[in-house]
This record gives sequence, C-alpha cells and structure tokens, in this order.
Amino acid sequence: MTNILLGFSPNPSSNTGFNSQIVATDTKTPDINVSPRYTLGVDWLTIICRFATLEELHTKIDCLASYLSDSVAWGFENKPRQIGRWWDSTARSANGMVVAYNQSQLFFEALISISGSVLAVPEVEIARGLSHLRSSIVSVSRFDVCLDDYTLELSELRLKMYAAFKDGNSTGFSKVRRFSDEDRYKKDETLYLGSRSSTHLHRIYDKDDRVRMEVELHDDKAFQAFNLYMDVWDTDKSESFNNGMMHNAFTSIIFSHIDFIQKDDKNLARNERLDWWQSFMDKVSVTRVKFSCPKRESSIERTKRWLEKQVETSLAMVRKAMGAVAFQHYFDTLMQDGTARLGSLHLAIVESYKLEKEMQYRYGVAL
Repeated sequence: MTNILLGFSPNPSSNTGFNSQIVATDTKTPDINVSPRYTLGVDWLTIICRFATLEELHTKIDCLASYLSDSVAWGFENKPRQIGRWWDSTARSANGMVVAYNQSQLFFEALISISGSVLAVPEVEIARGLSHLRSSIVSVSRFDVCLDDYTLELSELRLKMYAAFKDGNSTGFSKVRRFSDEDRYKKDETLYLGSRSSTHLHRIYDKDDRVRMEVELHDDKAFQAFNLYMDVWDTDKSESFNNGMMHNAFTSIIFSHIDFIQKDDKNLARNERLDWWQSFMDKVSVTRVKFSCPKRESSIERTKRWLEKQVETSLAMVRKAMGAVAFQHYFDTLMQDGTARLGSLHLAIVESYKLEKEMQYRYGVAL
C-alpha cells in the first residue's frame, strides 16, 4: 500500500505471529523497529459530491487536500473532459488527485478521484479529511482496500487460487485472468479474480518487498464499504482508530467477496474451506467475513413504491366513481397544482434521478 496503515508486530506468544496492537507503519518506508507481517488500508477512492456553491466546493476540497498533504491550484481548470461522463471543468492537484465538476441550476456536482499515490499519508489523516467532506458525498463509484503480505506467502497462494478455480473450488467470482509481461515480470505474475465490469475485482501481485492482495469495489458495494470505513472513524476518532473494529472492517471488505472451498455439496454453506486458505485467513486474523450490501433506493423509487401501495387503490376507486373522462380532468388539475408547489428540494431529487438514469443508459454506471 502507499499509505500508513494498520501494522502488526511479532508476538512470540501468539500462534498467528503478531499481536493486536496497532502501530503506525508507512508501507513505503516501514519502521525498522516494527517489521510488520501484514498491513491493511485504503488504496483508491472515487467519490461524487454536491455543493451549494463553488466557494463551498473549493473550501471543502482544499480541506481534504490539506489532510492529504496536497493542494489544488484553482483558476487553472481545463476544458471539458470525459471521466465516465462529461465534466465542464477539471483540475489536478500537485500530487495527482483529480477533481472534475459541473454546475446546474441547483448545485455544483464534483467527481474526486484519489489514487494510492495521493494516499501516502497516515490513515488517520485520510479519515479526518474525508470526515469533513462526508456530508457532501452522494455516491462512491470506486473504493479499493488492500492487504500487503510481507511474508510473501501470497506469492505461492496465488498459484493455488488459480488451481482451485480451475478445479471448481472457488466462490464469489466466475472469471480468472493471469497477466505476465516478460519485460516486467520475469518470475511472477498478476492474478485477477473477477472482472472490472462487475461490482468487485481482486488482484494479487508483487509490489517491491511484498505481495499485495487488493479488492476494487464499484457502485453500491463501494459506497457500503466506504460507509463502513467512515463509521469506524466516527466511533473512535483516535490517532490509530480502534484496532479491532478497523481490522475487522478491512478484512471483511477484502475476504467477504471470495472464498476457496472443497465443493462436495450443492449447498455451499456445508462445504469445508480449503486448508491453505483457512490457514492464511487465520494468520491475517479474519474474524468476520460477512459483508452485506443492500440495494440503495432513490427517493423517486421510494415515492413510486408508496404510491403503488398506498394510493393506487384509492385512485382507482375515485376513477370508477367519476368516470374516465371526468377523472382525467381531475387528475390533470391535481398534477398542475402539485407541479406549482414543487420546491428546490423536489427539483433537486428530480434532477438527481434523471442524471442517474442517463448514466445507467449511456455508461452502465449506477450513482
């Protein structure tokens, strides 16, 4: 990883090889007194935010950038650029954070994409910066969490994962891709579990003196994982977070989407996990792997559902009593009166719904 994450120092009395005390460890330049075996953390984040004014947009993004030891040179925005969809203005921070925004009649909407190189700061600073922005975040389109293995055991397990998939003993993904470039990878290769077009994709690859396993989450799964991460910060705003809560959050996000089991029963819950995979999970102290992601529903969809359940029968009764022609005139009058009473909040919900449908139609992207 590129940021300061959760590190674990050796503990001779522990079977897993590390104790439960958090140590601040920069994975680019690890503390020589710590020698962590595994580290966990956030490695990529792309969010969509809304701001009432351009001044608020500048102020809050500047605040985030300052926590990331970064800065944005406003006033030098580029011309319109396509990042998933078209944005009127784009800017790039000194360290490479991408900011793009549009202006509507009601608000400014901004995309903020933060790569791992920008996140090379203590985890607590990342959380602090995002906490100031959280109330403005309306969606998360990408959220990457990674585990760095300094024991290099993942290098061997990478081959076992591929073999297990070929034998039909894997769950959570239906596609595997191996990538080997002789100019860059003379000995090892990157293993992709899943597809980038799906809601989650795992990668296992070599990175300097460690092997990295990371999950790339999209859309609803990304938003759910991000909220889990921020909820831990809101619970314990300490310099090192709460070790148990944050460790469980990260391992849940990484390990809940894939599994390797001996498929002897059609009921997957009855199958035993493969020994080598269970052993690795024990070493990383994966204590919880349940990670639910309920589908988010827009305000328009909730309103439609309420109309169908609560109003539909009443309208049918009135129409039957009045007759079709009279009822249509009555209904049109209701719609005219209701439209006249729409406020700025209603119009913002309507615009948001239309934008979401347009994104789904054009790019297959859910906000």
